[in-house]
Amino acid sequence: MELNDLKFSMDATLEDGLWTPGKLDFNWQRLYDVYHPEWVEEGIHHRLAHLYFLYKYVTLLPEECSVVEIGTNKGESAAAIGMALQKKNGRLVTIDPSFLSDDERAKPEYDGYEILPDWPIEDVMESLRRMGVDEHITIATDLSVNVLQSWTEPIDMLFVDGSHTYRDVLLDCGWMEHVKPGGIAVFDDWIEPVSRAVMEYVEDKPEWSKVTCSSDQPPGYPWKTVYIKRPVEERNAP
Repeated sequence: MELNDLKFSMDATLEDGLWTPGKLDFNWQRLYDVYHPEWVEEGIHHRLAHLYFLYKYVTLLPEECSVVEIGTNKGESAAAIGMALQKKNGRLVTIDPSFLSDDERAKPEYDGYEILPDWPIEDVMESLRRMGVDEHITIATDLSVNVLQSWTEPIDMLFVDGSHTYRDVLLDCGWMEHVKPGGIAVFDDWIEPVSRAVMEYVEDKPEWSKVTCSSDQPPGYPWKTVYIKRPVEERNAP
């Protein structure tokens, strides 16, 4: 993936603080029909930038790409990623401990972790099925750090949007070790303590270069910061 490919401009205009879609190359109406039908009726385009950027990043990945998402919630972001994975014949593993039962949450190993209220996993899968992307998506019901312990596969893109505590973000950064050279790591909500945790993690890792930062983007852009893992030959170049 080329650095300039990630610095694309969004074909949309910002009016009255809401995204008005231009000639966006994805079916955002379908996403809204499934997740926010009331927004279609009212002409609201909230979160369109967030969803479109995720979709667009995946379209830049190679065929049969592998994506890991931390933080599933209702599955809306997973659906946007899945729409691009259909074109790439790729796979997404989305990780969220909120689907754990009350008994599982009570186990000592989950003490101290921020686990949000649960959404019925059946509802999440049904929404992904309605989107037609369920065959490309697997939900891992656990803490990301637990899934990471047994993970061995390289990935093309990491999207971190789970717990926003300093410790949890720092732990989630461990997934960056599995990103392939040329792959990317995308961080949502680039505010304290997310930004501090990520910057501290990459401080001594020269293979990672910041591509774009939400604080440098024009008003209306989503709060995302993207890092790219440079190939070895680029790291060794004079």
